[in-house]
Amino acid sequence: MTSIYGEVIDGTWAYLNGMIADVPCWTCQRRRLRCDNLKPSCVKCTRAGLKCLGYDSQKPLVWVGRPGRPKKAVKGSKDASPGSGCSTPDSAVAKRIPSPGNRLPSPNEPGVSEYLSYCTFNVPRQPGPRGRGYSINSIAHLDYADEQRCCVECNIYEQGSNNPFRQFVLLRESSPLVHHTIVSLAAHHRARYSTPLSWPRQFTSLPTDAAHGEDVDDKAPTQLLASKHYADALVHKKQAMHHLQLALSRNDTSDAVIVSTLLLIWVELLESGYKYWRHHLSGMRALLCSRVRSECSSNSDKHDAASDSLGSFGGYFEEAFVVSVRHLQKLDLTTIYSDVTLVEILQRAEKRSWAGCPAEPLRILCCFNSLSARMASSSESKTEIYECVVALFDQLESFSPLRWAANHPESSQAEQRNHLASAYKIAIEAYGHRASHVRGVGDMEKKVEEAVGHLEKINPQDSHFKGCLWPAFVIGAEARDDSHRLAITSILLNMYDLLQAKSVERGLEALERLWRRQSQLPGGRCWLDIFYEEGEELLLV
Repeated sequence: MTSIYGEVIDGTWAYLNGMIADVPCWTCQRRRLRCDNLKPSCVKCTRAGLKCLGYDSQKPLVWVGRPGRPKKAVKGSKDASPGSGCSTPDSAVAKRIPSPGNRLPSPNEPGVSEYLSYCTFNVPRQPGPRGRGYSINSIAHLDYADEQRCCVECNIYEQGSNNPFRQFVLLRESSPLVHHTIVSLAAHHRARYSTPLSWPRQFTSLPTDAAHGEDVDDKAPTQLLASKHYADALVHKKQAMHHLQLALSRNDTSDAVIVSTLLLIWVELLESGYKYWRHHLSGMRALLCSRVRSECSSNSDKHDAASDSLGSFGGYFEEAFVVSVRHLQKLDLTTIYSDVTLVEILQRAEKRSWAGCPAEPLRILCCFNSLSARMASSSESKTEIYECVVALFDQLESFSPLRWAANHPESSQAEQRNHLASAYKIAIEAYGHRASHVRGVGDMEKKVEEAVGHLEKINPQDSHFKGCLWPAFVIGAEARDDSHRLAITSILLNMYDLLQAKSVERGLEALERLWRRQSQLPGGRCWLDIFYEEGEELLLV
């Protein structure tokens, strides 16, 4: 009898037969699951976020941990570090964290003790039993962070091996703290990615004042709670907080500790986006100040040389801290850095930061915050402060986004750089008027329309789009026309699809409440004062 396969419906069956393997893939065999046998990668592995090892006749070699049989756990032993098959004393964990000459004078250093108290309060005495080694899930999360999404989001211009976040990933080999922090970060990102944001929403009340300790609804949606990635994220976050507590109690200010502090800010923005990030940001500030004082007292030349190096962790920490303080709080950076040092930091950040803001407008923004803090806390002459404010507006007006955009090695980037810089310039001008309570000159609504036009011309698929978050929020707060508000909403929804951060969702909710309030009470107080009063603590970076 002649076979009919390959002759039915013009060979469709033969085509399907070529897509189905005769044996299960090696990944499903390892996991002892029934495979769907689809080539080149089975659906079950793809949905689980795992690498399908394929259907070759030869079993592939895969690194699954240290060779040899794991030792039997000793009763009363401490938790093992990632990648080890036996328990490790706490002292050995501390020794593996590199800390060449970076030690705090005392755990009672101002700011550090408060951060230690926060970490102690928010972590159990012993970490949970899961996630102690490089499991398949951990490897998948690390690959997601390094190659697929997370590290790519941290630079406007991807620099490969010079991307500081890719260098951070390398520290996981020697630091359990960095390992658990990165795994938690990637797992949070993957969990959010599987939980699309539904919009618009209906809001019934304004946010409560965080300063009085009242709760805001931080409940995670049911779909997110059901995600296995979310469970991994919480487990590894607890592990990271435990190791951070140990490091702070031992006066450790190594690169690994500050890396984890920076990444934990990101974790909080992904998880809730509400107020908890400020503990890590304040802790990072205290650790940086203590570390700089310690290094400068021992060898100032060495510190200066390290800060000027493109691959320097210390230099990047300063850049990340300065760029991250663009939240709605009046932080005076002049109490930490001199004017010259601040300019140097911002110039470095311009090249390798995710913000994409030119150094000069960002310096002016920092000056607006400093002057605003001086106006609120000192008896300094208002006339002198007003003259400084006017001088800052003159400096901002003289900044040319077009000239700045053209000053780049790749001419193809000039158009997008111009749009982003122009949006930042208008947003900083609007913020400066609100923060200094100086009435603007000209029609702000026309400038808002111009800024919205620039933001809309930046494609969400373009690398410059990730820098639009802060200017889009400020322009949205200034917007009065419904078409401008709809445009900003669309931009922020696309931003959520990119960053998967709960903080972006909270920013959208804050704008919705502000717009509703402005429609009910037209001509009221400025949006910045409203956010201060309502206790909004948004970190939109």
